[in-house]
Amino acid sequence: MWLRYAVNTSGELVYIEQVKRGRTALQCPYCGGLLTAKKGQQVAPHFAHTGVTCRQMDRENNLDLPAYDNFNLHLPGKVLQALRDWDSDHWEHVHTLEHYGLVSHNDFVDSWQLTKKGQIPLGKLSLMLFCHFQEPLIMARYAELEAIATDVYNRPTLESVAAVNPQRTDFESYAAYDATLTVYYEARTRFTQIDGMDLDTALADLRIYRAQWRRILGLTLYFLDINDGQYHKIGVTSRPMAERLAEIKIDLLPLLGDVPIRVIDTFDHRGNVELYFKHRFADSAVQLGVLTEYFHFDKPKSIITELRRMKPKTLTDFERTVLSGQPADIERRIKRDQIEMKRRSAIVEGMARAQAKGRSIGRPVTDTEAFLLQYSVVADALTTGLSLRKTANETGVTMGTVRKVQRLLAKKQVDRE
Repeated sequence: MWLRYAVNTSGELVYIEQVKRGRTALQCPYCGGLLTAKKGQQVAPHFAHTGVTCRQMDRENNLDLPAYDNFNLHLPGKVLQALRDWDSDHWEHVHTLEHYGLVSHNDFVDSWQLTKKGQIPLGKLSLMLFCHFQEPLIMARYAELEAIATDVYNRPTLESVAAVNPQRTDFESYAAYDATLTVYYEARTRFTQIDGMDLDTALADLRIYRAQWRRILGLTLYFLDINDGQYHKIGVTSRPMAERLAEIKIDLLPLLGDVPIRVIDTFDHRGNVELYFKHRFADSAVQLGVLTEYFHFDKPKSIITELRRMKPKTLTDFERTVLSGQPADIERRIKRDQIEMKRRSAIVEGMARAQAKGRSIGRPVTDTEAFLLQYSVVADALTTGLSLRKTANETGVTMGTVRKVQRLLAKKQVDRE
């Protein structure tokens, strides 16, 4: 697994592109070991342990955003080649491609066609439909990671449920037994998924994934015209466009001179599209020196139209929590539980100290007659034969109060006898 985020001294996640190449003072989010920023030409930039790699990094656990920077979608090589060789008139690999969700049969025209998923490796899916395909996958993968962290946190309960295989008895109905059996098998499956996983690792996975998601939501996609249509540029920025344009002018000055640069359009929260754009229009890409985000389009209007067909990105309430850097639900729950545990511990310690000094602890003992007098209406209702629930409803008190009145009345009657 590639590590693209490290932890700084403030406990914040730092993206690989934010640091220079070489040894750093940043730490591994899993083991706390020091990291080195690797930025070579052969593989994507990533962090590596300066010392011995921790066991968490040796896991085969994919934390990449779905369909973000790998448009082969992790398909097996043979399947990917069959897709590239796909011809709807030849059905040699149709069942294999259908199994991976890459083709489907259109009954209306009686023909096999590429699905949205099948079009992505080939760069045939439009930008708008790509967003429709990718965004639910990002949310689904996040839900999986949070479910794993939640299960690890609830491990004792989950383990106890998974350990008890229900046996049907004669007095149980089939429906009740089937429901119990379903709960057992679900717990077994979930418990198997977290085997060997510790809470710190599960939470680190969740934070890294959430940081990647936050990053693309915080980026603005831009499309530029360079030198009156000679070139075009796609890119993303988290800063004002004026600052980014100034940098681009400096980059292009030794290659093209002081050429005009025009912003054709910008798209907020669309950092997810940049790399797919490069993949989709790779045939039109040009390299200017070491710069790789430039293109030449004979008919740029069609490209602009496709970009503008993407609906403006409206963040969901959940995406806003991700973008704002708020912790995950399970992290908030753990914090609440820790606060509650500290509160209860403080109460117990305080009561122990008071008891050691001979002080009264707990609620003061209430005089029986005074209590019954205070709730005389409840006592009267009970003596008329009303049930506990009806007494509570008619007198407007809690069931606990009604039961206490009932106990005191019974005790009073015993004392008289």
